[in-house]
Amino acid sequence: MLTAVFIALASAILILCGAELLSNSISAGVPRFKVRESAVFLLSCAGASLPEVIIPLLAASRIPDMRGDMAAAGAILGAPLMLSTLAFGVIGTAVVIFAVKNKRPMTLTANAAGLSFGLFMLATAFCAAALLITAPPVMRKILSPVFIIIYACYVYRVISYPGGQKQAAPAVLYMSAADMPPVFIIVLQGVIGTCLVAGGASLFVRVLSAAAPGEPGAVFVMAAIAVPVITELPEIWRTVKLTAGGDDADAISVVMNSLFFQAGIILFIGVVFTQWQPGEAGRAAALTTAVTAAFTGLLIRAFNRVHALMFIPGLLAYGAAIYYLIRAAA
Repeated sequence: MLTAVFIALASAILILCGAELLSNSISAGVPRFKVRESAVFLLSCAGASLPEVIIPLLAASRIPDMRGDMAAAGAILGAPLMLSTLAFGVIGTAVVIFAVKNKRPMTLTANAAGLSFGLFMLATAFCAAALLITAPPVMRKILSPVFIIIYACYVYRVISYPGGQKQAAPAVLYMSAADMPPVFIIVLQGVIGTCLVAGGASLFVRVLSAAAPGEPGAVFVMAAIAVPVITELPEIWRTVKLTAGGDDADAISVVMNSLFFQAGIILFIGVVFTQWQPGEAGRAAALTTAVTAAFTGLLIRAFNRVHALMFIPGLLAYGAAIYYLIRAAA
């Protein structure tokens, strides 16, 4: 038991360090090509989301029988569940706390119309994911490009948004203090980061496989709860720091970019490369993500502003979803 905990912690450290190295190398290298700031931010978030791609693929291939697909589905649906509920709830709570301490307003500086539309798109994607659970395999393969289209639409909206048109300034590379580090150093850091993520993910899937219960439904629940702790909590901590600095729009962008990457690329991977039969627990996770996103989007659209209190119900939604999942696995 202690050995498994130690390996899990070691894998978490490898994944976090690797994702940070990869994301930093993208932020330092891509701006050299005169790329827009919004595009660099998207690519950086995609790099940080690499563990969310590798873990489900490894779980599906290494954990035997149906439990592998269930572990992959749990990882795929658990991450957006945490982000759409807990992450936004933490942002709202942080803003309320900082508003009381620092007398800052509780209204966040974010594009209300764009955020509400994005949340409605997310709700559509996860409703589709829930519906495809009971669809025939051929139908799932035919409809799977819908997720790529949704992500492509989001990328187009982000890149074409006037606020992200200015050219991005390169970040300071971790492996070099020079203003313009050699391309070789940037690439080397990215390769090291990718290798650390892959190694950490492999270790974590090894622990997941050893600890996986015999019942596939219980494997889904375990993966849906455990995997996001490693892959998403760093993103949540990052949003808190951005909110503390008054960068509300960037904090929300971190969550939205990750959510859309999951709703597009990672859901596509789940639908195409697994049997995609996570059962009632999977449907509950997908629909909770969809309903929370739609509800928050409706509040923002109704009041035409982004208020901290609109995000607080996400905390209750996450608690209720986890309680349901645990009861379902019992």
